[in-house]
Amino acid sequence: MTRLLEPTETGQTPFLQFARILLASFVGALGVLAILPSAGAHNNSGWVWIGDAKIYNYDYRSTQASLDNADWPINVIFWNNATVAKIKAERQDIFEYNCNVFNFCNMNHRSYQPDGAWAWDTDGGRKEFRCGYSGGADQWALHYRAYDNDTAGDGHGDGSGNEGTLFSPGWGYFVPVSSHYDIDDPGLPFSDCDATAHGYDETAEGWMVNYYDGVNGWQGVDDWTVHLHAVPPALRVIGGTNHYGNGNGKASIVYVP
Repeated sequence: MTRLLEPTETGQTPFLQFARILLASFVGALGVLAILPSAGAHNNSGWVWIGDAKIYNYDYRSTQASLDNADWPINVIFWNNATVAKIKAERQDIFEYNCNVFNFCNMNHRSYQPDGAWAWDTDGGRKEFRCGYSGGADQWALHYRAYDNDTAGDGHGDGSGNEGTLFSPGWGYFVPVSSHYDIDDPGLPFSDCDATAHGYDETAEGWMVNYYDGVNGWQGVDDWTVHLHAVPPALRVIGGTNHYGNGNGKASIVYVP
C-alpha cells in the first residue's frame, strides 16, 4: 500500500505561493517517498493511505474493486477543511448540472476504510452543461464526482456529525474526487447529443485545479504527488462508447480554507 506524503509534512501551506510551486516541482521530481506495495492492488487499481485513512485509488461502476470494474482515477484531493457540500457549492457557475438531482448521470462508487471497516460511497457528481448536437462541433463537459463518509449508504454521511468529508491527521478534513470529460454526453436532459466518448482524466484534473485555485482562498497544486493510479488504459470500450485515459499517475491537491 502507498502512503501519500501529507501537505503539512512537506510544508505546503496556503500562504506561500512561490513555495508551493517549488514544492510541486520538487515532489514531482522525487516522486513519493517510502512507497510500499499494495496487497490489495489489482494491477493499477489498489489501496492508498491518506494519512491514516485507506481508500481505493479509482472509483468503480459498482461495489466491486477491480481494474475491470474501474471507471476513473481519484485524481484530485481537496484538503484541510473540505466537504462535499463546499466543493459542490463553489464554482456552480461552471458546473451547472447537479447529477444527483436530475439523475441523468451514472452513479459511481468509491471505497474507504474508517476504523478498520470498509464502506462504499456513491455520487453522480456535478458537470458542465455542454452538448454537441448531431452534425455539430464536439462539446467537452468536465464531470467530477466527490466522495465522503457515507457508511450508511444513503448519500448523507454516517451520522457522525462529519457528513460530507473524511478526516486524517496532516490532511485535516479531505474529500477524494475523480474527474473526466463527457464528450457530447447524451445523459444531459432534453438534449439530442450525439455521444462520442468519455475520458481525458488528466486534462480534466488540470482544469479542476485551475477552476478552484485562487477562488475565495482556495489554493491548488497540479500533479502534487503520485497516487498510484498509474496510467489508465489508453482506450476502453464500455457500453459501446470509447473511454480514453490519459492520466499520468499524479494526484493534484486543493487547499480549502
